[in-house]
Amino acid sequence: MKKTLKITLILLIIVLLATPLVFIFNKNPNDNGNNNNNNNNDIVIEDEDNNTDNDIIPVDFSELKFTAFGDSITYGADLIIGTRVEKPYPTIVSEILGLKDYRNKGVSGATLSINDDNLPTIIEQITSWTGTADIIGVLGGVNDFSMEQPLGDINSKDTTTVYGALHYIMSYLRENHSNSYIFFMTPYKLNSNKYHWTNTNLAGYKLVAVSNAIKELALLYNYPVLDLFEKGNFESVMYDEDCDGIHPNQNFITTKMAPQIAQFIKDNYKK
Repeated sequence: MKKTLKITLILLIIVLLATPLVFIFNKNPNDNGNNNNNNNNDIVIEDEDNNTDNDIIPVDFSELKFTAFGDSITYGADLIIGTRVEKPYPTIVSEILGLKDYRNKGVSGATLSINDDNLPTIIEQITSWTGTADIIGVLGGVNDFSMEQPLGDINSKDTTTVYGALHYIMSYLRENHSNSYIFFMTPYKLNSNKYHWTNTNLAGYKLVAVSNAIKELALLYNYPVLDLFEKGNFESVMYDEDCDGIHPNQNFITTKMAPQIAQFIKDNYKK
């Protein structure tokens, strides 16, 4: 009897000791103690606004106005035909985007910087303008190069230098037109009677230095830049007999220049 009781007690102890082990080895590794039937692979985090990174809200340009500042390229001069092209780039950009209105403030011969020849400047264009626009584009610099205006450096604030003029223009636009989408364009490469874009001018710099100045300061002031110097492909027509090597002709403006600028605005426009 005692032997039977002893065996029974031993068996009971073995059962009691084995029970926690069975529980442990049979426990669901995804069970966190809550009565939840989902495992980690079933968790889905939803965006509160139901938006994804791929959502794109199209811009309605039909109520927007555009103002373009610049030199003869913005104005639309064509020295081969001896007059102005029928549709300068701001006109075609307006048509492509379906803009409400546009203004072409380009003036032939204009420099970015203040010059000694009393020629028009883009500084004067911008500071004398009393209008408003949703989109503002600035294209210039080739005349500064060809007229040997001093280049300056990134710290220059002298408006007779390229850098100083750009500092002034960019800060003025930021202070006076902060609600506008503002972008800058670098000058096209050129092949004129006076200079080729690979030449160093009498002021000691190449045209690419003006392009770099625009990009450097636009980065500083947080303005987008369309790099026409590197990506405008003006070299493809600058040697044609119907192009003077500086001013894009109507065909280039219509098929290349204006569509590129319009696409840049579409891709980068922000209120």
